[in-house]
Amino acid sequence: MSVTLNEEAVYKSIYTDEDVYTMFGKEVCLVIDIALAKGGPESIVESYYSTTKSQQQPPGQSNDTLSLRTKLNWCLPNVVQEDRMIKEVANLYINGDKKKGLKKHKAPVLCERPPTGPTGGNTSKVIKRIEKSDARLPFLL
Repeated sequence: MSVTLNEEAVYKSIYTDEDVYTMFGKEVCLVIDIALAKGGPESIVESYYSTTKSQQQPPGQSNDTLSLRTKLNWCLPNVVQEDRMIKEVANLYINGDKKKGLKKHKAPVLCERPPTGPTGGNTSKVIKRIEKSDARLPFLL
């Protein structure tokens, strides 16, 4: 049995079939656009080597470190594509994910403490005095 992939039909389905586009996602379709516009696999290799070159640090580093830096940079989305990633990470941070064992985080919301103690609040006497005093140079207000 011999099977042949019809590349033209695959690329056409990405642009014309909404289900295929949704399955791949915006980022993958963008990468395919770039690869097709630049000439396929050769452009991908050139882009990877360019990323490697951009990760080199003076006075140099080990090949393992350079390889890891390149892979990390290569796998992270471009600035143009970060909106989706930020939304998903924020959602995981706030809501958690039971399947992955991630617990919800408390939102870092700052609010005023309720008044307590004999002075009617935790605000210091100095701050209260400054709030009640008149401006020294009212003509500047």
